[in-house]
Amino acid sequence: MQTAETRGARYNFKNQIFLKVVSCGSFSKAAEALSFTQSGISHAINSLENELGVMLLSRNRGGVVLTADGRAVLPKIEKLCAAHHALMQTGEGLKDMDSGLVEIATFSSVSAQWLPRILKSFGEL
Repeated sequence: MQTAETRGARYNFKNQIFLKVVSCGSFSKAAEALSFTQSGISHAINSLENELGVMLLSRNRGGVVLTADGRAVLPKIEKLCAAHHALMQTGEGLKDMDSGLVEIATFSSVSAQWLPRILKSFGEL
């Protein structure tokens, strides 16, 4: 059974494949760059086009070129991939405890007298 996470990861990978095909100008060059078969790349692009309901690439013997719909979608897919990358980095940072939220409950006298020094020394670690 697929989870939302696996569907999302697979969908984002299709977007990354699309970007690689566009940058390489052909399915075969993109396949080589991603260590995929050309058939796998073709299936991923076909699946993405079916999901979006538009043709993104015009295929010919010399490679591929963006269609008008592909040109319209390209910046959005670039932003989506960049946002996904940022999300994954944030998740990794949270797992490693590089960032997060700490809530401290204390008496007002402690907050005024001790807490500023403690937090300052914590920030210097």
